[in-house]
Parts: sequence; structure tokens; C-alpha cells
Amino acid sequence: MRTEVFQTANIYRHLLKAVKKHIGKEENKRHFLEYVTSEFHKNRNLSDGVAVQQKIKLA
Repeated sequence: MRTEVFQTANIYRHLLKAVKKHIGKEENKRHFLEYVTSEFHKNRNLSDGVAVQQKIKLA
């Protein structure tokens, strides 16, 4: 479980950095940052290990 938490946090950070680096216009950046943040917050209470791994692979 601990490794999934660290893996998820690492993926979250990498996604945010990728959006900041590769998305051009500020309004698009904000949109994608909000989307990534909302998806991670929406699934933060997910406890099923298989579902967590599927979400990590999707990210």
C-alpha cells in the first residue's frame, strides 16, 4: 500500500510538471492543471488495489 501511495504522488507531480512545461497558453495550462488535480482528488479514497493500479496505468 505504501508503495502505491508514493508511486501515485510521484505520478501526480510528474503530470503537473509536464502540464506546466508542455502546455502553451496559460488558460489551457490552468484547465489541464485543474483537470489533473480534480481527477486525483476524486479518486483519493479509492481502496481497491486493482482499481488503484488501473488508474495509475491510465495516468
